[in-house]
Amino acid sequence: MYPYPIFANVSLYEICLTLGLLLVFFMADRMAVKRGFSIALQRTLIISAMLAMTLGFFGAVLFQAFYNFLDTGAFALNETTGMTFYGGLLFGTGLFLTSWFVGGKLLGAGNEPKRRFNDIANIAACLIPLAHGLGRIGCFFAGCCHGAETDAWYGVKMYTEEGWRTVVPVQLFEAAFLFVLAAVLLVWYYKRKGETQIPLLPVYCIGYGIWRYFIEYARADDRGQTIVPFWSPSQLIAVLLIAVGIAYLGIWFYLRNKDKQENEKGENVMERMEAMVCFKTAFGAEAEDLFTAAGRINVIGEHVDYCGGKVFPAALNLRCNIYAKKTEGNVIRMAFRGIDGIVELNIDQLDSYKDLKIGNYQAGVSYFLQQKGVKITPCDLYYDCTVPFGSGLSSSAAIEVATAVAICEYAGIAYDKVELALISQKAENQYAGVNCGIMDQFASAMGKKDHAVLLDCSTLDYEYVPLQLGDYCLVVANCNKPHNLVESKYNVRRQEVETALKAIQTVLDVNCLADVTPKQFNEVKYLLSGVVSKRAEHVVMECDRVNQAVAALKAGNLVELGRLLNESHYSLRDLYEVTGKELDTLSALARKEADCLGSRMIGAGFGGCTISIVKKTAVEGFIRHVGKAYQDTIGYKASFYETSIEDGITVEKL
Repeated sequence: MYPYPIFANVSLYEICLTLGLLLVFFMADRMAVKRGFSIALQRTLIISAMLAMTLGFFGAVLFQAFYNFLDTGAFALNETTGMTFYGGLLFGTGLFLTSWFVGGKLLGAGNEPKRRFNDIANIAACLIPLAHGLGRIGCFFAGCCHGAETDAWYGVKMYTEEGWRTVVPVQLFEAAFLFVLAAVLLVWYYKRKGETQIPLLPVYCIGYGIWRYFIEYARADDRGQTIVPFWSPSQLIAVLLIAVGIAYLGIWFYLRNKDKQENEKGENVMERMEAMVCFKTAFGAEAEDLFTAAGRINVIGEHVDYCGGKVFPAALNLRCNIYAKKTEGNVIRMAFRGIDGIVELNIDQLDSYKDLKIGNYQAGVSYFLQQKGVKITPCDLYYDCTVPFGSGLSSSAAIEVATAVAICEYAGIAYDKVELALISQKAENQYAGVNCGIMDQFASAMGKKDHAVLLDCSTLDYEYVPLQLGDYCLVVANCNKPHNLVESKYNVRRQEVETALKAIQTVLDVNCLADVTPKQFNEVKYLLSGVVSKRAEHVVMECDRVNQAVAALKAGNLVELGRLLNESHYSLRDLYEVTGKELDTLSALARKEADCLGSRMIGAGFGGCTISIVKKTAVEGFIRHVGKAYQDTIGYKASFYETSIEDGITVEKL
């Protein structure tokens, strides 16, 4: 039995619930303004909310009547007024469903309700508990006015000398829970600036449903009798709420993954079609083959590959794609996305293109393959590289390895991927004049889907390690300050570590700097001074961090892996001095995010990218927060890439 009416069959309960809904209207309007809703969508929001309130009330009454029919055989509409608080629950459903399906057409909002569906649903989830909680307060006050016979005084009871008595009125208890739930959801909403990865409405449905189900056991009254075993009407509705919330989440996850796959597939198809059109425009024929090689990230182990150390790279979905066709004659013709003109390489003069600004990597690979006895076949090659140039993600290695694959495939010979990596490195070292180590080309050629490669650069021994990050993923961020290995201080760093090695070899029998343990380095560092000592210390400690990082990953200790990434960046910043303001800012901003375990620069440095271990559900907010703060600090935008770990080399017939 619910509170007695005050006037015209309206009780304190309905008054408080109405005030709560008015508060909801006001807050929904303010939240809509903050989220940038159009005037038409704001109008849709309020009108549909009023409609939803009405539908919710009558839906609750009809539900109770149907329940009475199951219990008594008659559609009894008496004593159902108390079910109006369930209208508050259904308010949110009507709110976003009517806005989505009806409001856009009727109120001139166009497709905006559909596009802002998640916003509307999240606003509803935050505000429903407020209205519901105020209704419970109204019921409690009515109980205070009309005595313990009202439902307001059912609650948690205990036995005293005077008999059983209510300790906590359930209405007050539940109102407190609803206000806390509303506060939590509002904080969550504003923390994510209204763009939660997980929708809030099913969180509310499941949370309140669980609460509502179990609170019935604490009421200690006799109202739980029902034709459904162990379920009172309130518990039955609670079960329905939980089921709706779980179903909502399941559908949401399914649709999100489906949309993501379709978008990726659609983007890939469009990119391929565009590239094939460009090939035909450049060469007047259709491309017949597609050869690709991957860019790479290095999880940890920076600037140690040319010191004989172990590195831990992985191949990316960012790739160099070569659309190709065999031709006649004695020339390799090359065209490039975003660059006008065609570059031609005479097969008989491949040693004469070292000064090319565009095409020298390809010429170098072709030349050294030719020196190994490979017959170079004339062909047309169109380069569509999705690895950002100057990003530190090894666009040059991807170009070299993909070119080597194309040349060998058209020569009709079997090839060893490790050998292709070595030839590609040789082309970059001796032809292009960049003293890079083997890591980039090896990762591009030998990459394996969902695995990183633990590579010993002194022996080329390698081990595939599953890159399993669970609820986390790797986010790649480009500071957009281009670097150039030849013109930067990269080659100077190589000279400095070679100087350190020569000094250490006077007292230790080591073949490379990576052979020196941290303990040994502390014993012999007196031989070194200034920047040479700092450079050597970085190499020795970074090699040790690689071993620790692999062990942490195998053990599933992502917190330790994140800590090691941070230590790596500090060392690259303070000892090897290859970061700069941009990379330091990007990494520091990433580390400030609560859902980021660690962040560091990758690549040669002096510009390029960082990688960060970020919780999957927080990636959107991470990119937004770090991107804005970076632009505010540096003055221009960073770029963020959605990456996956893929195979290094692919060959496909078009």
